[in-house]
Amino acid sequence: MQRFSSAVVVIVCLGLSGPMARAEHKHHGTKSGHKMADSGDCHLPVQLDAAAEDKPGGAGYAGPVAPHHGPKAKSAQMVPGAHTRHNPRFGGAFFMAPNKLHHLEVVYSDKCGVRLVIYNIATEPIAVDRFRAFVEIEPESDQEPEMIRFLEPAMNGAYLASTVRPVPARPFTIELYLKLPGDDEPQLFTVPVR
Repeated sequence: MQRFSSAVVVIVCLGLSGPMARAEHKHHGTKSGHKMADSGDCHLPVQLDAAAEDKPGGAGYAGPVAPHHGPKAKSAQMVPGAHTRHNPRFGGAFFMAPNKLHHLEVVYSDKCGVRLVIYNIATEPIAVDRFRAFVEIEPESDQEPEMIRFLEPAMNGAYLASTVRPVPARPFTIELYLKLPGDDEPQLFTVPVR
């Protein structure tokens, strides 16, 4: 019952309704279960570029949406660099969103917590003010508590972040719920941490 109550609170806080999407995503550039290292500085050096916002996935893009797979996939490649870089830039777990317009990277460290970088179709970082996200930390041990943390924009607006205290004992799983612009429900991305 405690898990259900937490989910209801999260749905209300994010302004969502209906069942939560629990789609696992197969597009990633790193292996699941990898170790994410602590760095000395919690700031991610994400550089935003206004031109990235004008490409599909960015806040300034108003053109048609091209699919990633299938017979019309070649039109997606007309955007320079579209879907050609599916590798993490900050040592995190890399995913493609189901809308095929956004890529994301989940970076975790014990010192800094969870940080989320969101990219456009060409894997260029974009501003995160249009996105809402929270994480649920699922420990493997029954002795460890589950935790929910909301992600907030960093000072420069280039990524979302939240500390995770107390630091969970490894191994555990990060379940990231991300509400993409235009979606009614959040999408689930799962990151095992060893």
